[in-house]
Amino acid sequence: MRIKNSGLALACGLILLLGFAGCSSDSKRNNGPTAPPGPGNTAGAQIDGQVTTGGADGMTVTVRGTGLQTVLDAAGAFSFLAVPPGDQVLLFATAAGDAALGVPGVRSNEHIELTLSLQGATATLESIERQVTDDDEGEDAEDNGEGDGPQVDVFLQVSPDTWNTNWVHSSGTVEAFLRGPDFRLIDLDSIELIGDDPDAEPVSPVNARAAGNHVLARFAKSEAFESLLDPQPGDVVEVIVRFSAEVDGEVVEEERVAEVRIVGPGDEGEDDGEDGDDGEDEGELTLQVSPSNWNTNWPKSSGTVQVFFRGSGFDQIDLDSIELIGDDPDAAPLSPESANLAGNHVLARFGKAEAFATLDDPHSGDTREIILRFTLDGEEQELTHEIRIVGP
Repeated sequence: MRIKNSGLALACGLILLLGFAGCSSDSKRNNGPTAPPGPGNTAGAQIDGQVTTGGADGMTVTVRGTGLQTVLDAAGAFSFLAVPPGDQVLLFATAAGDAALGVPGVRSNEHIELTLSLQGATATLESIERQVTDDDEGEDAEDNGEGDGPQVDVFLQVSPDTWNTNWVHSSGTVEAFLRGPDFRLIDLDSIELIGDDPDAEPVSPVNARAAGNHVLARFAKSEAFESLLDPQPGDVVEVIVRFSAEVDGEVVEEERVAEVRIVGPGDEGEDDGEDGDDGEDEGELTLQVSPSNWNTNWPKSSGTVQVFFRGSGFDQIDLDSIELIGDDPDAAPLSPESANLAGNHVLARFGKAEAFATLDDPHSGDTREIILRFTLDGEEQELTHEIRIVGP
């Protein structure tokens, strides 16, 4: 693409020299990223992304505050070159407004691949893979303004990322995931959440633990909401998760930032059914699979699929009995890597590669049905869930 742009610029220059006017570099499609003018704009990170649901061919994607902009192609893919180091935010121009997705700690010598889904003006990260080369480490540290000290390679995801004004009366929790190669270096006792109210005290988690490929910290919803300064429906607010970690014998304190959207009664995208006190626990036992879009690259993935059981009797499920069954009749039922009772639900995690292998010849665009089988109060039961296959 850069060769084509260079050729176009040369052609425009020749035409201008001949005295012609009206030469334009407009193109009908922007299939690649744009970079701000000026020297050195080829240095920086590469971010490749895939919108699995909620995207639209031609939707504009921007790296906030950088001048970088591109569009989604027909498959929902996009790519940026020369992304400056530091904490970055991708903005997706949806019909409901800009959906923001934070990508913290970008390094100038990094290649980032991510998948996400869009719902209204909310972007939800589904997976991320980061690879850093070693040849620019010194330059990268300088660009970040952090000197030559040790760095902690983790990123933050907050779930849910829509916070409801009724949370002041909630007994539920909000989950903060710290994922990345260095997650096990984090001091669990040091984790705290900080809102945008300068007078509010940092919020300590209800519990924090390392599990699978991440650290999970749960904060009381009421306390998390009270850390915000006059939140109103429609606001987008930044929250910080602060922690300490020991890197190469040195203890460092770091922060990661996430954006949350404030909703309220009657708002589109309202956080219905998230609170443990919204009545869901008293209703029918329900199943939620996250992510519900399964990517064709999962056979090479080391991540997990999370399955939540909520509703009446969730706490009576025999955790050892849970298994996932795909639509491949020759595939054996899959046992979870872990299953535990937490808050108002049971959470079971399955390896992505193993879960994908339970499907019968899946292709991008397919819709498949999976079964979660378990024993409840001594009786075998099943719940079904539809998943969508995405990918190249």
